[in-house]
Amino acid sequence: MVPEARFLIAIPTPFAPIYSFLSYEAQELIFPLYEKAILSEVASIFENIPPDKVSIQWDVATEMSIFENVYPVTFENKWDTLTTRLVKLGNAIPRAAELGYHLCYGSMNNKHWKEPDDLSLCLRVLETLNTRVKRDINFVHVPVPLKRKDRAYFQPLENWEEKPTQDFFLGLIHLEDGIEGNVARIKSASSYLEKFGLSTECGMGRRNSEEIPNWMKLMSVLSQEEA
Repeated sequence: MVPEARFLIAIPTPFAPIYSFLSYEAQELIFPLYEKAILSEVASIFENIPPDKVSIQWDVATEMSIFENVYPVTFENKWDTLTTRLVKLGNAIPRAAELGYHLCYGSMNNKHWKEPDDLSLCLRVLETLNTRVKRDINFVHVPVPLKRKDRAYFQPLENWEEKPTQDFFLGLIHLEDGIEGNVARIKSASSYLEKFGLSTECGMGRRNSEEIPNWMKLMSVLSQEEA
């Protein structure tokens, strides 16, 4: 085991299951109870595992669909309400633990509910979180669609201020177009970011197990290529 390695625990935000599985009429009534339960579960993690051995990743997918106006909500001021909830989740993580946010556009059947136009909305969310969360956000992850090899997708990064204490991961790795397509996305992103990590768009949890060796080989090659 690598001494500096941490145990990554990815957790959907409380809003995600509440919005997905309850009627609109019941959501705001149940949400505070579910949020309290999730935060209690998170607290129990740190009662059993030293914080400096843990990374918590909040998976932010449902909120992004609301921000993108894909789905409606029953409350007003959706931006303020949902970002305040995301800030609360970040502040609940001990400073000794690593904290990250995965801004997700969904992966049911390995497809997004909407392809992002560019990174502008992701960066708006991240800027809000960086400003309001009262501890370091150690890493962030944003998606890069398969077909977006163009610089326009990454152009919102032009004025992004990189934080030395924050790792920025681009989910640009796609198996479908091989080394050439992935390198093209890396080169476009490199026009705006000096340093960034590589990732798949939304993990590999729903991938066919037989494909995983191919994904791992591609990641290995791309890591060397990017370096």
